[in-house]
Order: sequence, then structure tokens, then C-alpha cells
Amino acid sequence: AQSPRLQAHLKMADRYLVALRDAMSIAWILNRTFVFPRFLCMCDRSEWPDVMPTCRLENSDLEFPFHCPLNFLINVHFMQGVEDEVAGQRGLPYREHSFLTNRRLSAHLRESRASIGFSAGIQSADSTSAVAPLTSAVSNATLPLGATDTEVLSSLGPGSRFEDVAVLSLDSAENVFG
Repeated sequence: AQSPRLQAHLKMADRYLVALRDAMSIAWILNRTFVFPRFLCMCDRSEWPDVMPTCRLENSDLEFPFHCPLNFLINVHFMQGVEDEVAGQRGLPYREHSFLTNRRLSAHLRESRASIGFSAGIQSADSTSAVAPLTSAVSNATLPLGATDTEVLSSLGPGSRFEDVAVLSLDSAENVFG
């Protein structure tokens, strides 16, 4: 039997992994650099089984949930190989979650941003009708939940109104591909 906190942590981690899969796929399709989000965790990480019943290391003063390092959820050493080209297939460059808040970031990366949402309420017969404005701002869009790679590429990639936008921020990435 698992503790309620451990169960909650595992469910949350599962959702994070699905969202990472889809967000990293979108970045790869669009030939963009992926920026990891900041994660919340419900359990301390430890190699010792003692942590399992409470999800807390003895004498820990952590408040749960807490912002946890990337290696609490994924194998960072594996990620180091994701950037590399393998067998003629390009890799996926990535940055840590704090990259976009770095004070040394160029003005273009700070100011050229768009928010991209996904909605189950959007039906598209073709990719040109897939993008719907979220607000009156030109820099925001909504794609259909379950969008195909072709819809994502034609709506957000080269030749789209987002071609020159430096940062595309996904409102959510969990199960956005069909």
C-alpha cells in the first residue's frame, strides 16, 4: 500500500511526463528549442526506502508541494543525448526552466512571445481554419485538442503568423496530440 502523498506524486509525475512528451514533440516539429517548465513535487527523492511511507526525508523541513529539480522526474543524463543528431535525425535543443527569466536574455526573446492554447471545442477540416484567436491580441492562438503534427506545423511553423515569434508558450501540453 502506498501513502496518499506518494500516490498523488506518482499521478502528478505521470501527467508531467505526458505533457513533456507532447510539448517536446511540438518543439521538435517546429524546430525550436524546448524550455522545461518548473515542476512541483509531492515527495522527496531518495535512494533509501525509508522515505516511501511519508515521502519525506527524516528531519526535512520541506513544505509540500515544492519546486523540485528536473532530476526528481526524469533522467537528466539521458536528456543530454536528446540534443544530439543521431543517424541523420536532428536532435532537440533544450534549456532549463529559468532560461526565459534570465536578466541577460535578449530583448527579442523577452518581448516576442505568443501564448498557444488547445481546446476540445475547435473543429478543423483543414489546418488553416485550426487557429482561433484566444483574445484580441495578435500573438495568441488556440489549436484543436488532438491536433496533428501537420496542423501544428502549418498553424505555428514556417509561413504562419508565428514564424517570427521568438517564444511560443503552451498554456497546457497534456494530451494535446490526437
